[in-house]
Amino acid sequence: MPHIVEMAPDPDAQELDPHPPVWVRIDVEGHGVEKCVGFAFKASPLAVYVQLQYLGRTHHVWVERRQVTHRRIAPWVT
Repeated sequence: MPHIVEMAPDPDAQELDPHPPVWVRIDVEGHGVEKCVGFAFKASPLAVYVQLQYLGRTHHVWVERRQVTHRRIAPWVT
């Protein structure tokens, strides 16, 4: 399983509730940068603690703030 590079936890990060949907650019050792869907659980000006899906598994990692952008979930249209 490839290793996702993460940063150290930021003790100043604030809990986010509800958890906003985000795009996360992760650096995977040996594979480069991947863009994944995720949800932000904690955030500070420097870092974000996210839950994301990568290769069919759920990961919880700290990433730099610049690696995270807002994502909009479109409602189902029938």
